[in-house]
Amino acid sequence: MGAQGSVWTEYIKTPEIVEYMVFPRAAALSEVVWSPKKLRNYANFKDRMRSQVLRYEAYGINYCKKEF
Repeated sequence: MGAQGSVWTEYIKTPEIVEYMVFPRAAALSEVVWSPKKLRNYANFKDRMRSQVLRYEAYGINYCKKEF
């Protein structure tokens, strides 16, 4: 049992756009799959994503900044 986060790349032209589509979705998918439902809290997730966003910046990842 598990989950998958599909990204259909047939129409995505550059690696930078793939990164934008994947991050932070990968972190959100991990949160949903690994956390018990009763412990999931979006406000807490967003707060913890602050340190993850710093990692994205340090590695030069092109991530979706809308929520962060």
